[in-house]
Amino acid sequence: MTSTKSDTISLFYRPKAGIRYDLKPKKSQLEVGIFHEINRTKKENSYLLKNGFLWQNYFLNWTNKFSEMHTLNFQYIYRTEQINDSIEFLSPNINAHTFSLDGQSEFSKSQSLKYTLKYRNFSSINLNQDIQHNYLGRLDYNSHYANGFIRINSLYEIKAGREQRIQLTYVKAPNGFGNYAWRDLNNNGTFELNEAYVSPILTENNYMRFFIALPDFIPANEVNFSQQLSIQPKAKWHDAKDWKKLAAKFSYQLRLDINKKVRSSTDKQLLDYANPLIGFKDSLMIFSRSYIFQQFSYQKNEGKIGLDLEWLYNNNSNLLSNGIEGYSLQNYAIRSRVELLYFLTYYGKVSNGIRRNTSEFFQERNFAIVENGIENTFSVYLHKNAKLNFNGNYGFKSTGDQYSVSQQGDIELKFSRKNDGIIESRFTLLQQTYEANITNPQIELAMLNGIPRGLNYIWNVTIGQKLTKYLQLNLIYNGRKNENSPQLIHSGNVEARAIF
Repeated sequence: MTSTKSDTISLFYRPKAGIRYDLKPKKSQLEVGIFHEINRTKKENSYLLKNGFLWQNYFLNWTNKFSEMHTLNFQYIYRTEQINDSIEFLSPNINAHTFSLDGQSEFSKSQSLKYTLKYRNFSSINLNQDIQHNYLGRLDYNSHYANGFIRINSLYEIKAGREQRIQLTYVKAPNGFGNYAWRDLNNNGTFELNEAYVSPILTENNYMRFFIALPDFIPANEVNFSQQLSIQPKAKWHDAKDWKKLAAKFSYQLRLDINKKVRSSTDKQLLDYANPLIGFKDSLMIFSRSYIFQQFSYQKNEGKIGLDLEWLYNNNSNLLSNGIEGYSLQNYAIRSRVELLYFLTYYGKVSNGIRRNTSEFFQERNFAIVENGIENTFSVYLHKNAKLNFNGNYGFKSTGDQYSVSQQGDIELKFSRKNDGIIESRFTLLQQTYEANITNPQIELAMLNGIPRGLNYIWNVTIGQKLTKYLQLNLIYNGRKNENSPQLIHSGNVEARAIF
């Protein structure tokens, strides 16, 4: 590909060639070849620009299909990268060797295993780096038994490489749609990291959170583990009688996710990094995320009565330039569903939990809040395309030195036209009380979700209309008023959404 602009001529080409040989027809193949990328950008006086490059890849592929249920592939790639001195391309400044092995085995119609092993060493002359050794291992196991009575999905991954240090920052969204709002706690007119929060009024969330990559790198090891377990007696006993008919009404699901990345240390071995359950001291941690969810259900999404027992645990820690920031949540909940009449259904939720926040740099962001809540909803189905909800919620939060009480009532109307448009409206009365023996603006912000104390009137209307099969236009209006302020707050947004 050639392009000419002003006094610059660019030539880009990507030659690829290979030779394949069947060691065993339809069973085993061997392929060797090259794959290069070359970009020559010159001025009219014929000197090379610095954005020119020469990348060379030499590869060897060996694929094996032992049977319809077992495959194994091996690949080796030697890669070099060259820059220029304005006259010609220099000797390779980057050299890399990559060895990879991947395969798939299906032990039966109900069990399968996918695996990947990869090793890469990398050296850069310009950066004066020693040879970097990177590796990746991944196992993905899926199985089901007794026609789906039990389903198990497991994923394990370990890898090593280099991690860029990051810095957290907030930027105002150009289109006004962000995920975070800002309250100037110290009235200095400057957005500070500890002044961001998530507002329940979506149009007030005008800021986006970014992690900026800093120029320094640190050696890192990462491990990921995910486990999902589903028990659905109905899959096997959907038409059974006696006790099996009763057992088929119950179900259970478990999800466990662990993601951890730590710095390399001379006093740690590979087995230490490979164990997702082992802990590391804060001086080595880059980030750590743990998520556990369990749910035991009776007649989930079926029947006139349903009950769910839930337990959730979420723990996250991240290394930023100003230290480690952490957040955790543990919550117990009981959800209920009762169809009172063919057009009237009750939904209830009772929850209890504790939320913790930790910060090395901002001492006022170290706190633990006990949260208790009750949610009640009566849904009235006026028409197949129209629903009216009456919501009543109560919440109590306490740290021991601070506490808040919230009482909320909603009337919500939802109307939709099939494959065409929607109209949603909600009016809310929210009474919030906050008391503190020790003043801490961060705790007040977390407890009240950025909504002022006292009685708040909140309303919103959303109108959505499909303009074409793939494009929808939404008009959003929000209003809010607090009893202690004469000011009315209005906000509106126009949103175009592409549907793929």
